[in-house]
Amino acid sequence: MDAGYADSIYGELYNQLFAPGQGTALVEPEYPDFHEVLELIHSSGGIAVLAHPPIYNSESSMEELVELGLDGIEVWNPSHSEEDQNRLFEFAKHHNLLMTGGSDFHGMYGTTARPLGSTTTPYEHIDALLSYKEKRNK
Repeated sequence: MDAGYADSIYGELYNQLFAPGQGTALVEPEYPDFHEVLELIHSSGGIAVLAHPPIYNSESSMEELVELGLDGIEVWNPSHSEEDQNRLFEFAKHHNLLMTGGSDFHGMYGTTARPLGSTTTPYEHIDALLSYKEKRNK
């Protein structure tokens, strides 16, 4: 942008370089397996929460992740429809998982403006998250 090749971060140049399946500079990442990721999060004292499953088409993996020790699911996200939220809420409730959410704020690095606080997590779920963390760290 400073050199004048683009007027925004996510615009024509970005798409030419990084568009899925056709970007000239796109390198498909290799991801570690679920078990490895969950183990790393837990061994570091963290809580493993699956972020926005509908956006990354990862809902089909949720049952497997629960079996491997997933702690929670992001239910409230500005990109989730009401139907998504209801489905994720019921899944989390059924599997006794933590429920999280938020505005998905990325500052200037997002394609859509999402002000902080525009999507929130109900207080009882924040309390559940905090008490879960306390129990794990004892």
